[in-house]
Amino acid sequence: MKNHFPPLLLALLLLPLLNSQAQSRRFPLGCEFDAALYRQSTKGVPANRSIQALPRQSSLKAHCPYAGKQAFMDCTAWACAYSAFSILDARQRGWTNRQLITDFSYSVSHVFNQLRKSEDCNSFGISIESALELMKESGCFRHKEFGYHCEAEPRARNVRQGPLYQIDDYFSLADHATGRVSTAAIKEALANQQPVIIAIDAYDSFSEACMGQAFWSGQLDYKRGIHALTIVGYDDASQSFELMNSWGRDWGTEGFIRLKYSDLQNILLAAYILYKEAPLDLQPTNVTQPLRGQIEFEHPQGQSISLQLQNQGVRFVHPLSSGESFRLTAQLDRPAYIYLLGSDNESQDRLLLPSHPTHNAFVPFEKSRILFPGADQWISLDHTEGVDYLCILLSEEALDPTELMERLGQLEGSFSRRMQAVLGTSAIPGSTSDCQLAADHSSLSIKASQSTQKLVSVVVEIQHELD
Repeated sequence: MKNHFPPLLLALLLLPLLNSQAQSRRFPLGCEFDAALYRQSTKGVPANRSIQALPRQSSLKAHCPYAGKQAFMDCTAWACAYSAFSILDARQRGWTNRQLITDFSYSVSHVFNQLRKSEDCNSFGISIESALELMKESGCFRHKEFGYHCEAEPRARNVRQGPLYQIDDYFSLADHATGRVSTAAIKEALANQQPVIIAIDAYDSFSEACMGQAFWSGQLDYKRGIHALTIVGYDDASQSFELMNSWGRDWGTEGFIRLKYSDLQNILLAAYILYKEAPLDLQPTNVTQPLRGQIEFEHPQGQSISLQLQNQGVRFVHPLSSGESFRLTAQLDRPAYIYLLGSDNESQDRLLLPSHPTHNAFVPFEKSRILFPGADQWISLDHTEGVDYLCILLSEEALDPTELMERLGQLEGSFSRRMQAVLGTSAIPGSTSDCQLAADHSSLSIKASQSTQKLVSVVVEIQHELD
């Protein structure tokens, strides 16, 4: 028995498929994403960042190139190289001339053509992490040196076309515990002048319907696939982020669009930032600030814990009882690695930060405030009487926490002396020139004694009494 569909009904049934195919040609995607691998990433920055005192708005739009128009499944390379890397470079160089920034933008094809899985540039996309890893390990050309095309592959002969530009590293903004990216984490990155690369679920409403629009409607209709874009700003007044896309200047407003904070959370899958030190020719001459940090401790009720200087570090002025809680705040004024080690009177040493092997100790922001153990978490003393110790360690270079703990455990003596033996005398401040208290004794400033010193630390002693 044959089934016959009236022509009108058949057309209605085929309409969503035909519309989806048309959308794919006009608005190509191309971002690969694996949620499980993203959760396991070792590229996360310390999750316990403070979001206090952020400006109500921040924008990198003045440093953006003109929005481009992708022709292949290469949105990831557009977001990572053309948008984020070009914006970061322009910001460091102080460029605001959009044509100049566009002329010196980074090559989409140089990244995509090395990672694509097929000769056909419209069959498969690439992941954000693979693109950023390539930009870190191999670098990429500027657009003017390589062009935009599917066929050409980077070969040794291409190196003569110009230098390769590399990023120093990249980091995920996902919370280590939940795998989710909070609005606060994105805002903090943008406030620190860092463009944010994101992967989102892309819906039909995000394509054709956004032509000439300032805001996305937030409608979750037919899900087309996964798309990569770059967030370039936020505004608390409108409760929105501004995104740079790669679907041409007719889409959105000149290629940019705003999404409400809540609407972005409904479609957000992943978020990354780049890190690159300013080029040597742009770094200040004869001005090298020593490594420094400001340390505070507070009770859950908000009261500061008074500190007192002593030989080889500081101590809490007043003992704490079992069950009492406190939190540590470390404020950094430039990118650095931060580690936190703890010990008790039984010499039970613990690595507290990073708190998990997949966590990263590097804080890539110019100004940052780390809360440990977290914004809504506290350190509570157990029922073991004696003396507890904390060592806060700031470093310009990455350390091996496993090796550090192994070496510490092989030594005998007090925690301070063992830390001094592991790190070297210069890393343990022993004078007021390196370790200074605020006038009210509520905060502690530690800094390297000279600009060439790459590591500084302080040991904090806590007298622990039973109830």
